[in-house]
Amino acid sequence: VTPNSNHARYLPACLDAILSQSVPPAEVLVLDDASTDDSLSVLDEYARRSPLVKVHRNESNLGVVANMNRGLKLASCDYACFLAADDEVLPGLFEHLLGALAAHPRAGFASGLSEWRCHTTGLSWIHGSRMPATPGFLAPSDMIGLARAGRLAMSGQHAVYHRAALQQAGGWRPELRWFTDWFGAWVVGFRHGVCHVPQVLSIFNLHPTSYYHSARSQLERRETMDRILCL
Repeated sequence: VTPNSNHARYLPACLDAILSQSVPPAEVLVLDDASTDDSLSVLDEYARRSPLVKVHRNESNLGVVANMNRGLKLASCDYACFLAADDEVLPGLFEHLLGALAAHPRAGFASGLSEWRCHTTGLSWIHGSRMPATPGFLAPSDMIGLARAGRLAMSGQHAVYHRAALQQAGGWRPELRWFTDWFGAWVVGFRHGVCHVPQVLSIFNLHPTSYYHSARSQLERRETMDRILCL
C-alpha cells in the first residue's frame, strides 16, 4: 500500500524497487491523494506495464493516514506492507520478511533495519542498529526488555503485517499523524510478538516535502506524542 501526494519524481524509484523484488507482491495499491503534479501520468504508465499496480484516485485530499487506512481495507491479502512514495525498499524485503513470518506464524509483523537519509544535511544512519544481531521471533516480554534497555527500534516504514492483527488493533490512528505507524507497530507487537531480521531492508528518505517534516513546530509534535498516553 503506497499513499502518494505530489511525489511524481520519487515514484519510479519506489515502484521499481517494489516490482523488482525476488518475491513479488500479490498487488501494489497506490492511493493518489488528488495530486496536482504529473503523478497520475507516472502511475498510469506503471499500471499499463504491470497488472500488479492498481491505482486508486481521490477526488479530494484525504491525508496520508486516511489513505493508509483506505489501503488496509482495499488490500485482499493476508499480509500488508505500507511504503511511502518517497522511500525505497531494498532487494529481498519480501523474501526475508515473509520467510520470517512463515517460520513464526504467531508474530503480528516482521521488520528489519532501515537506513535513514536526510537530504537536507546529507547525513545518514541506521535505524535499529541496537536490535538483536540474530534473526528470530521476539515475544512481547522480549520487546519490553529491549525497550527498557533503550534498544527497541522497529522499522514500521517497511514492516509486513498480518493484516488481521493490524485491523484488530484499530488500524492507523489519524490523530497520531507522524507517529501512527510507530504506535500501530507497538500495539501489534505487544499483542502478538514480532519477527526481527537484522538486515537493512529499506531506505527512509527525509526530504523537505516528506510527510515526516509536515509538522509546523516541535510543540505540535510533542502534543501529538502526548495523545499516545491517552490511548
